[in-house]
Amino acid sequence: MSGAAALYPTYGYYSVSLFLHSHLARGGGTPLPPGIPLVICHGTKPWSEPPNYAGLYDVGPELRPFVPTFSYVLFDMRTVEDRDLSRDPFLRFGFAVMKLARGPSDFRRRLLALATTEVYRDDRMVQLLIYMINVYNDLDRATVELLSAPLTEEERGEVTTLAERLYADGKADGKAEGRAQGVAEGLAEGEAKGKAELLLDILEYRFGPVPNDVRARISRSDSDRISTWVCRAMEATSLDQVMNPEKG
Repeated sequence: MSGAAALYPTYGYYSVSLFLHSHLARGGGTPLPPGIPLVICHGTKPWSEPPNYAGLYDVGPELRPFVPTFSYVLFDMRTVEDRDLSRDPFLRFGFAVMKLARGPSDFRRRLLALATTEVYRDDRMVQLLIYMINVYNDLDRATVELLSAPLTEEERGEVTTLAERLYADGKADGKAEGRAQGVAEGLAEGEAKGKAELLLDILEYRFGPVPNDVRARISRSDSDRISTWVCRAMEATSLDQVMNPEKG
């Protein structure tokens, strides 16, 4: 069954439910509110289904007036820049999580760039991180820790517990390569290396090429210091604000 063909039974169910609820609420009166379906596409291929229900029928012009239309609004996230996914910070981050779930190699840098303070004010952030842990094959521990850093201690514990259980089951350790090697089990040096690479990605994405002296400073730093810089990088407007906040 195609995407659109699978969509319309669900749409029909909700349309009937909306009709009955509104009809009863109005004592059987009219007018009734319209139902406007929204299709959010975050797959790896372009959405190529008919723009409405009528496109699923192979009928001649004499029957066309009797075919239901049921048009829908399409939001194809593949065609939208990350920062333009929504005006709301949490929705923007959440849509990006969906959009990047299917394999872009730079998903770490792109998500961390969107993980601003406003995002963490939403109490659904924990559920979103748990979704990522379950869905993302290449989500390494360094990225989980960085994304969890602004959470409360209790929330971090919830996310970390699930992540550790899945890593122990071999979900991610055997799949995440390259940078994930920097987060080898229990090695603080490896953990710092993995975070440093992610921090450099964020700095370069936000502020351009990273000077050699800054790279050297990051490479000599421990995991906690790098986590602090990552949190600053989410809000800073310049490289100096991240590395030398005392100047500002």
